[in-house]
Amino acid sequence: MEAGQIFGLVAGAMMLVLLWPAARRLGASGTPMLRWAALWVAAAAAVMLVYAFVLEPMGVGLR
Repeated sequence: MEAGQIFGLVAGAMMLVLLWPAARRLGASGTPMLRWAALWVAAAAAVMLVYAFVLEPMGVGLR
């Protein structure tokens, strides 16, 4: 991995550590709409991270 990719992974992990408690409180509040919104945002972020740090360096591009 290159230094930029490692930095991106570490920055993403730090962001998740900072946002995880807020996401847990949001999910535990009992509001279904907010819970589903948080889950969709987390899923979209996971897909973007997988593409940026795994697929794109392997040469798999979006067409």
